[in-house]
Amino acid sequence: MIASLWQEYCLKTSIHGLRYVADSKRPFIERGVWCCLLVCAAIWILYQVFELWLVFSIGPTQIVVDNPRYPLAKIDFPAVTICPINKVMYSKVLAHMDTIFDRNDRTNRENFIHSMVAMSLMRYPYYDNPANYLQNKTAYILNNSELDKLMQKVGPTLEEVFAGCFWRGTPHPCTDLIRPQRTEEGYCYSFNSKTAERESNASSINPPYMSESGTLHALRNNAAGKITGFEVLLKSLDHEYLADDKRVRGYNVSQFKCCLLLSPRPPKGSP
Repeated sequence: MIASLWQEYCLKTSIHGLRYVADSKRPFIERGVWCCLLVCAAIWILYQVFELWLVFSIGPTQIVVDNPRYPLAKIDFPAVTICPINKVMYSKVLAHMDTIFDRNDRTNRENFIHSMVAMSLMRYPYYDNPANYLQNKTAYILNNSELDKLMQKVGPTLEEVFAGCFWRGTPHPCTDLIRPQRTEEGYCYSFNSKTAERESNASSINPPYMSESGTLHALRNNAAGKITGFEVLLKSLDHEYLADDKRVRGYNVSQFKCCLLLSPRPPKGSP
């Protein structure tokens, strides 16, 4: 009785794989393979749950809503930081090399490329990536005092990253909403961040706004939903990765509570 009920459950359950194990019409080998796969999947799920439990037990998080009637309009919209994975653009590196090296100086040009790849790999928390990459390669010694300016020169600009920006469903120039931001990953771009750069992109329009007393005030929204927050279109930088940079293409986004659309290729008319 129990065996027949179990078999009926397996044949009709939505759990993928059980129906193939319980189906007596299938070859024994096929049923055995499915059984092994299910056991392996169950072990892997239990392992993942155990790892998550360990993380929770080390630092449990408790969320308590003090006032569920508190108006949304009084809450700052979260700061959004968008970081291109590619911090070094191939075309800009070639252009910069032409200003400091002769075209026939292959050794220095190759070493400079190695140094640029190593710098692009420097990001939190994988600070050992550059050393691992340079184990069997020679690098061009970069001047520490000029390193900051160099990374800004060869990195993607705001116009090269963003194809469009919207706030509460209304399109805005991205330069009016976004500021450069220094992060653990290098130079990124932030919306509504009180720690973003203000000198390089000074604007009375760009949030957060500065009052006469010097206090920064972030943008706020008064509702929830797709078109009530911050929305961006990002350009593809796939063609600008250095040859030795084998990382996954794309962007890293942090403190993100809005809508993000990725553009698979640059729009018409864009570089």
